[in-house]
Amino acid sequence: MMYKSIAALMLLFMFACSTDPKVSNTSTADQPVAEQKMQPNDPAVSTPSAKPEHEDGPGLNLWVGSGSVANGAEVCIDVTSSKITGLLSMQYSMRWDPKLLEFTSVKGFTIPTMDLNDFGSHKAAEGFLTAVWIDDTLNGVNLENGDLLFQLCFKAIGASGEEAPVRFWSNPTPYEVVVLPEQVIPLTAHKGIIKIL
Repeated sequence: MMYKSIAALMLLFMFACSTDPKVSNTSTADQPVAEQKMQPNDPAVSTPSAKPEHEDGPGLNLWVGSGSVANGAEVCIDVTSSKITGLLSMQYSMRWDPKLLEFTSVKGFTIPTMDLNDFGSHKAAEGFLTAVWIDDTLNGVNLENGDLLFQLCFKAIGASGEEAPVRFWSNPTPYEVVVLPEQVIPLTAHKGIIKIL
């Protein structure tokens, strides 16, 4: 845990010392594309499917899988990535309707150093999950299209026939993706849908 804190401080220091106007300027023209379109309570840029073979947007693309589940049963959906080289860190929130889905767990981590400590479930009862991941080695991680990052698991508590979107959100943890060499890039997020049978 101490190493993650040191790595986070190092990244923050590098950003503070950067002369890159995209990092130091806060005008909306220089913000990542997904953030330009967002207000604090708006959802991420979304597509109806969670399959990575659909058209990509700018920067890192993340997809939430879709699935179906009987009322009262649990379903786990994949969160996958587009191809990216030298991924150093990413942060975001995830959102769902807590009247339809009850968060049960996050699991199946596949990228180095990602674990439960990178996720905040303190607002899960309100339909939010926060995430902040940093490559502790600071070497950067390479991902291919469709690579699994982790799985989100929910219990269906809504009525049969209802559909519950699960999407990325910029609040309470705003979007940020950093790649080598300490460059902030956009996050394009694609929602998934859980159908309650």
